[in-house]
Amino acid sequence: MKVLNVPLSPAPSDAEEFILPPKRAPKSSVNIPHNTYPRLLQIKDYVSISKLAERNHLTDNNRDDWKIRMHCMLINCDITEYTDRTIKRPDPSENPAGAQNWDKNDSWAQQVIMQNVTSSQINHIRWKTTSKEMVLALVDTHNNQAHQTVNYIQTLLYEMKAAKGSDIVAHLNILKSYRDHVSRFPNAEFHIYNTCFKSIILGSLLERWQHFIEPYNSNVNNPNDPDLKRKMKSDFFISLLCEEYNIEKNCNNNHANASVNLVSNQKSGSASKSLATRISDCKQEVHK
Repeated sequence: MKVLNVPLSPAPSDAEEFILPPKRAPKSSVNIPHNTYPRLLQIKDYVSISKLAERNHLTDNNRDDWKIRMHCMLINCDITEYTDRTIKRPDPSENPAGAQNWDKNDSWAQQVIMQNVTSSQINHIRWKTTSKEMVLALVDTHNNQAHQTVNYIQTLLYEMKAAKGSDIVAHLNILKSYRDHVSRFPNAEFHIYNTCFKSIILGSLLERWQHFIEPYNSNVNNPNDPDLKRKMKSDFFISLLCEEYNIEKNCNNNHANASVNLVSNQKSGSASKSLATRISDCKQEVHK
């Protein structure tokens, strides 16, 4: 029986690195009967795992998150070797059945890519004829847009302000997600480090937070300031802010409940503590 020797995986290409990690253990060479290589994938076995939630489809701003999700999906759908062209298309004159299987499998890989990108991204891959060409087109597009993406996120970081009554925990989580997004780009000169990020946080919050934040800001006049609060990492700093906000929120809720109970007790004629006494008790209890 004539056999086809399947080669070892080559070094990662641009297409592979767009979706897959830069390093992969090479596969051992195996001998597969000529008339069964490559095998025809049974699409029905993969339909349930071939679609991301619509909110996770590729856009201009979520390439890194999409890349991680698609890496897992392509492996589970058995099509990574088509998107990176590890499996070459057989010569139809020598292996017509294998060539037909390859065409169908690559078409399936194209379908998986197309159904996990937004309509704006379809425009970049509409006329591509193989899954690898689609991936390379997305690589070129997103590499060209990287600088615009960084500028856009930095603008959001510096312009985002918490309004009165805002959920501070949600506000800080959004700021942190922007910082983390920028930090994923390889050029460290665009990364936002602790001192700068804490200043961004300070500028984004209402003035009443300034007295709490100020002791944790880095010392502009003395980079060797021994005060450990000023050297605190921004993630720990965010945790402190969230804790303070939750304490304040719980205290305010208790104040509101105390007011409701006071009115209720007054209407029923029952004796109760004054509102001022209740508020004082609340503060003492929360800050124990």
